[in-house]
Amino acid sequence: MLKKRYSMVMLLILLVGIFSISMASASDNLTDDNLMSNNIDNESLEMDVEDDDLYNLNDLIQESDSGDTIELDQDYKSYGSHIGIYHSIILDGNGHILDGDKKCSIIQVSANDVVIKNIVFKNGFSDEDGGAIRWLGNNGILINCTFISNSATSDGGAVYMGGINNTIKDSTFKSNSAKFGGAVFVSSIPEAKITNCNFMKNKADNGGAIDWQGLNGSVFDCDFTENTAKFGGAVCWFGENGILTDCNFIGNSATSSGGGGAISWGSEKGTISKSSFRKNTAPYYGRNIECSDGIILSGLKYDEKATVKLSVSGNYYKSSVLNIKVLYSDKTVIPNMGVNLKFSNGKTAFVRTNSKGVATYNIPYAPGTYSVKATLLDDDISADAVTLKNIKINKAQAKLTPTKLSTSYSSGKYFQTKVINTKTKKAMSGVKLKLKIFTGKKFKTVSANTNSKGIAKYSASKLSIGTHKVIVENGDTKYVSASSKTSSIKIVKATLKIYAPTVNNRYNMAGTFKVTVKNKESGAAMKNVKVLVNVYAGSQSKNYNLKTNANGQVSISTKSLSNANHKVIVSVKASANYKASKASSQISISNKKINTTLAVIVGNYYFNDFGDFNAADVEVILMDESGKYINKEVDYSCYYRINWGSDTVEYNGTIMSNEDTYLSIAPGSVYRNSAFGYILFEFKGDSIYNSSSCKINLLGR
Repeated sequence: MLKKRYSMVMLLILLVGIFSISMASASDNLTDDNLMSNNIDNESLEMDVEDDDLYNLNDLIQESDSGDTIELDQDYKSYGSHIGIYHSIILDGNGHILDGDKKCSIIQVSANDVVIKNIVFKNGFSDEDGGAIRWLGNNGILINCTFISNSATSDGGAVYMGGINNTIKDSTFKSNSAKFGGAVFVSSIPEAKITNCNFMKNKADNGGAIDWQGLNGSVFDCDFTENTAKFGGAVCWFGENGILTDCNFIGNSATSSGGGGAISWGSEKGTISKSSFRKNTAPYYGRNIECSDGIILSGLKYDEKATVKLSVSGNYYKSSVLNIKVLYSDKTVIPNMGVNLKFSNGKTAFVRTNSKGVATYNIPYAPGTYSVKATLLDDDISADAVTLKNIKINKAQAKLTPTKLSTSYSSGKYFQTKVINTKTKKAMSGVKLKLKIFTGKKFKTVSANTNSKGIAKYSASKLSIGTHKVIVENGDTKYVSASSKTSSIKIVKATLKIYAPTVNNRYNMAGTFKVTVKNKESGAAMKNVKVLVNVYAGSQSKNYNLKTNANGQVSISTKSLSNANHKVIVSVKASANYKASKASSQISISNKKINTTLAVIVGNYYFNDFGDFNAADVEVILMDESGKYINKEVDYSCYYRINWGSDTVEYNGTIMSNEDTYLSIAPGSVYRNSAFGYILFEFKGDSIYNSSSCKINLLGR
């Protein structure tokens, strides 16, 4: 139920008294039925006024006058509508709740000099600005209110402040969210103030609690706790000449590389003073404040002391890990903290703690004894440098496991050795091995390094035919301790696979017959293999003695072969490294002419000063029946008919196919509207190709 306070209290009392006397006088004439009827009417009116729909509260506000104070004595809930304030009033909630039920925003203030106080705003929602309140009036005051779980898709999860010289004070904002200004968004209007407010667990992209765009704004005596944003975990400030003083920032976080765990100040002028910062975080820089050099910083307190703890797990080469943990003085962890490491050998490293306040560093140094000094990379947090001494790195204990390889000559296969750390059971990369490969009593020594999977490879297939003893030794005796192992490589003669596809070529036309020789076992190309190619014409043959290239191929020209089907025998004689092999094929030579296709692409047309077509960009395309382009001369003939005469004018020329050509075809004596006709393009054919033609029509303009 709502109550109004009017300034003329005595007049109201007088009117009530007169009305009471009149009613008492008339009561003698009432029947019992009339009395019951009046009681029913009074109850209905009272229920309408006490209805908890914001719609009814809005009606009563609209019925009030400027200067009225409206007090609430019950909670209200939105069923889809919000309150509009269009004249100056004081709205006192007496601690009651206005619940938007996530359906709409709760109040829009359009009037000047409005005061809203002692109200709990919860579950307001706007698909634009101001989840609970959208304040557009000037000189307003918002005092002693609480905002819980309000949200907006754009600006100001709880409050959007769009008027001049408005004030928010003595209020609490908790768990509100928006894209800009999780709790409050102050637009580009000047002179706004926020005083003695508490912001907790609000969230946004910019400014977890506040996004400030306005000029000459000020924030005093506020607490910001556990607010989160990509930029400016608590406050993101862009307005010029802003002042933020006597505030506390605890546990706020920026999640983007932009920084500003507590404050991201984007303007060039402003003051941050007499404020304290503790346990704020940012991924890379600006744990507490990110700002330009033009911002005045004074009287700031970073009441943060940290402890760095160092330990080592594992004391073997390539399996020794330095563990770094950074804690606040109350033993809570510090995430995203940069730590500089300096080792006694002069080497340095940089690490950053994870969300659990822990960083690790794999010590890459040779066996020996070291010390390391750790220093925090943050001026806002004080911590003594910590030194860990007597870090002893021993040789890695490794096991060598070579394979036994049996393969054919030039198969391209590898002899492999895997190296495992016996302590960690993990593969070891970058370990140097020495392989002694024996042929009889003689041996050669080769080196191989393990890859990321701990495997060292040696290309063994070019070894001579036979069985080769292999001794695998540790080549990194300074870093690794491992016993040598013995294995073997067996090489047998290669069985070859000859690929000789049949070929169909035209007589006296360039062409090739290709042969490919591969290792049948692996499919690897066989290089430097002597190949005999016999090409038969009847019972007579022409012999070609060739040697395969790096791709295992040989080729012969078919241009000089006669018009016939030629049997082809390809053979490889047995050698010390591979077995004999043979394959047959055929080369078919035909003197039948090849069919052609002629096409013309016309690009730009050109017209003379009279408007007659007289030139064009053309491309004449000539292809064989397989779609292959052919470069040949193509004749063209141009035909025109004069509109006012019967003469036919013909122009001839020759162009090359498959080239862009500027073709000038109209005579100077042909006047406007005379360019009617066509161009005939003809390829006359030759000893290899059949003729073809194409015609395009012309039309003057």
